[in-house]
Formats: sequence, C-alpha cells, structure tokens
Amino acid sequence: MKKALAILLTAVMLLGVLTACGSKKDDAADDTQNTEDADKAAADNVAALIDAIYVQERTDETDAQCEAAKAAWDALTDEQKAMVEGEEASPEYFGLDTGDASKDDPRNQDDIGENELLVVSFGTSYNDSRVADIKGIEDALHLVCHDAETKQRIDYIKNFGFANETTVVAPGINGKMDEVRSAYGLMALKHVDVAIESRKRVARRYREALKEVPGIHLFEDKEGVKANYSYFPIFIDERMYGMSRDTLYEKMKNAGVYGRRYFYPLISTFSTYRGLDSAGKDNLPEAYKMAERGICLPMHHALSEDDVERVIGQIIE
Repeated sequence: MKKALAILLTAVMLLGVLTACGSKKDDAADDTQNTEDADKAAADNVAALIDAIYVQERTDETDAQCEAAKAAWDALTDEQKAMVEGEEASPEYFGLDTGDASKDDPRNQDDIGENELLVVSFGTSYNDSRVADIKGIEDALHLVCHDAETKQRIDYIKNFGFANETTVVAPGINGKMDEVRSAYGLMALKHVDVAIESRKRVARRYREALKEVPGIHLFEDKEGVKANYSYFPIFIDERMYGMSRDTLYEKMKNAGVYGRRYFYPLISTFSTYRGLDSAGKDNLPEAYKMAERGICLPMHHALSEDDVERVIGQIIE
C-alpha cells in the first residue's frame, strides 16, 4: 500500500513538473508575440506620422506634427525603426544623415536681406559633402550676381526684357530653361500625348461655347495639321462685343481668371525699335490689330470642366 502510494505521488509530481515546463514555454511564446505586436504597432504609428507630414501645405499644425513625428521616431528601438513602412514613410526619412545644414554657408541665413542667395538641396548630397556643394553653388551665383543691379539686369535679359506685364526695357531672351526645368521636361515627355488630348478637349469646349458670341473671333483647327493646343487665343471686336479686349482682360483678372494679352505690346513699339520707319503703325496694320484685340484663354491639361465653364462664363455673361 505504501509502495503504491509512493508511486502515485511520484506520478503526480512528475505531471506537475511537465505541466509547469509546458506553461513556461507557452508564456515565453506569448511574450515574444506580444513584443512583436508592440514593435509593429509602434513602427506603424511612426509611419503614419511621417506620411502625414511628407508632402503637405504648411498649416498652423505643421511644426507640431513634425516635432511629434521626430519624437516618436527617436523613441523607437533600432529594431522598431527598421520596421517603419508607410505610403511614403521608411527608415530613411529620419534615419539618413544629410549633414548639418547650419554649416552650408553664412549667406543662407535670414538676415542677409534683399541680396540673399537661396540654394535648395534636393537631397542629392549627404553628410558634410553638402557643405561644399551648397557653398560652391552659392559662391558661383555670387560671382554672377554680385549686386542687386546686376541681378535685375540678368532677370530682364532672361525674360524677354520685360520689367512687368506690359513694359519692356531692353532686348532679351527666353532664358528660363535651366537644368532643373530641363529634367522635369524630359520626365514629362512620356505624358505629352495624354496632355495634348486633354488640351484638345478644353479647346473644343471653348469653341462650342464661344463661336456664336458676337464680336468673338477664334481659330478653327486646320485639316492636316496636328495642333499641340499650347494656346487658345480669341480676338475681340469691341464694336460688336460691346467691350474692349483690355476691359474684358481686367474683368476676368478681377474674377481670378487669368488670360494673357499675347503679342502685346507689339515688338515694334519697344524702345529699341519704335524709332525705325518700318515700325510705324501704317506699315503693320494687321500686326497692330492682332496685338490690340487678342487674348489667350487659360489652357492646361488639368483644367476641370468647372474651371473651363468658369472661364466661359466670364466671357459670355
């Protein structure tokens, strides 16, 4: 009897030990899963905060959002940082060392005033290499624009000599195609056919709405010619329309609809040429007529139907 009891007690104790061992293993697995879940939740929270600030219009909350995102990132462990993944968020957002911006160059400060040169880094240089890059660009620009008068002169030259919308002070060129805009242009080439087709729809709607308006004249598409619809000019006959081109232009502008008086002012009226006999109005009657009557309507592939109807409404009302 005692022997049987001893065997029974031994079996119970062994079972308890086995049960206890199994429980510890299960608990460890649960703890690991809980840790992984917590790490993932923390990483996802940071990813959401980064996505919220990645590209946005600046608001009163932007600074606080940026501070919150950075603080949440700093609070993560290295393992958690590696798990950050969102629509735009990644471990590189706060994790890459892009150098100390305060070393860029003393010119890039807030107290330089009207002669300040601002060079923007697009994230192509890292660590302290950006110091040499940014400073080198600013130094080169400073040699070209060493004073405000020189910069103003260069600005005139690169924009056809225009000082404002209607004042031309000197001969100039179309000098706005720098390397950055060239790069964007090359990237956009693959979308150009779609953009032209969208512009064609805008042009078609303008024609449908305006072709019967008295005093409004416009061009039709020519058979055999493939248009790119870069512009949509209309020409105003003041007597028939009841309003001059300039009056319509100002009316549209006051309503937030920005057209353009193209080929205006006429080149022959510029100070460089108007003294020539050939620049006289009697010698260029059609050119003067077009310059005084023409206005290009807003044209862009992203114009919505509501945008187009708003433009049309300003003309026919």
